[in-house]
Amino acid sequence: MGGAAIGAAAKKEEVNFVKDVHHYAGTLDLLCKIGGEPYLIDFKTSQRIWAEHEIQVSAYKHALEDRPVSLKLAILQVGYRGNRTRQDGTRTMWKLTEVQDQFDLFLAARKIWEKETEGVEVFKKDYPLAVSLVPPTKEQPKKVGVGKKVIKK
Repeated sequence: MGGAAIGAAAKKEEVNFVKDVHHYAGTLDLLCKIGGEPYLIDFKTSQRIWAEHEIQVSAYKHALEDRPVSLKLAILQVGYRGNRTRQDGTRTMWKLTEVQDQFDLFLAARKIWEKETEGVEVFKKDYPLAVSLVPPTKEQPKKVGVGKKVIKK
């Protein structure tokens, strides 16, 4: 698919999801139709497609498995330099590659991670519920959160 102009009708861009069954979350880049076929596309800036790219996009697909449509999976390499220069001197700087569903590898990697982190406490950081860009007034001292303690300045 790389190198040629394709017509894609975007449905949604940057879809956030949480999958409680296998305990993962993510943000997929694009749901669209190409030639009437529904695609889930992940954008990458690397010059190669690695196994983890295919595993990642497969996990995204299965997070959306409640949808009635069967999605094709693809990686869009932006800034791709491997395309040949055309006779008119131009060259596309992207490549779209359809990939196979590798969700079984995702589940295997998840099991390995669970085994390796068994008994390990996950580091948690407390973040403020709200952030204000307005500086504090003299009546309100500036508070800086450090862990669970509040320091007044």
